[in-house]
Amino acid sequence: MADERRSTPAGTSKISPEFRRRLTGFPRGERVRAVVLLKTEIEGGGRRRNRQEIMEATKTAARMVMAELEPLLSATGGHFLADSPDALGSVPVEATPEGLEALSTNEKVRAILEDQPIALYTPATGRRSRP
Repeated sequence: MADERRSTPAGTSKISPEFRRRLTGFPRGERVRAVVLLKTEIEGGGRRRNRQEIMEATKTAARMVMAELEPLLSATGGHFLADSPDALGSVPVEATPEGLEALSTNEKVRAILEDQPIALYTPATGRRSRP
């Protein structure tokens, strides 16, 4: 019997090949930061007045998913870095590579992205600065 939580077809992954390659270079048990995109099953779009309702429904559904994933994340030495997901249903985590792999097998996880610093680019000066 197939694992019911596994939702990605063979040959695909919720972790990009580049991020996966970097994760293999970390010592076992070392924690890394990532952003987990959660599946919420909330339909978006529509009229402007419904956007706030859709945003709130997405956040509520994502909070429920977080509660389901908390034991798995804790068992692998990780934790959420935010108390609540954002309006798109994503949440930052700190976890071991093994923990991220375990999360990637769960049907409630859409994708796992590397948490990267963001630099602002000013076209006039050509300089980059951090916010």
